[in-house]
Amino acid sequence: MLGPFDFYQEPSNKLDQTTGGGTDEIDSKSMQDRFDMRRSGAMFRGEISQNTGKPEGRGIKIFPNGSVFEGNFQDGHTHGYGRGVTSRGEVF
Repeated sequence: MLGPFDFYQEPSNKLDQTTGGGTDEIDSKSMQDRFDMRRSGAMFRGEISQNTGKPEGRGIKIFPNGSVFEGNFQDGHTHGYGRGVTSRGEVF
């Protein structure tokens, strides 16, 4: 059985996210404590960008096929450090 995912193993190389518009404006985030259905059919819980409404930062995403990714997200997609578990139980 897998233990909980340790988000704190990742080196902290950037503390603030900026928007892609070339400005120094900080992209504020909010934490979702419950799973919400995304347009893709996936369920997500974690940090959401206030500017775009997309997953941005740390979270857990359960895909329609039963696969799970817990780790980091950028612009709504899995990105960087994380752990994936396929619907067949394979861990990567």
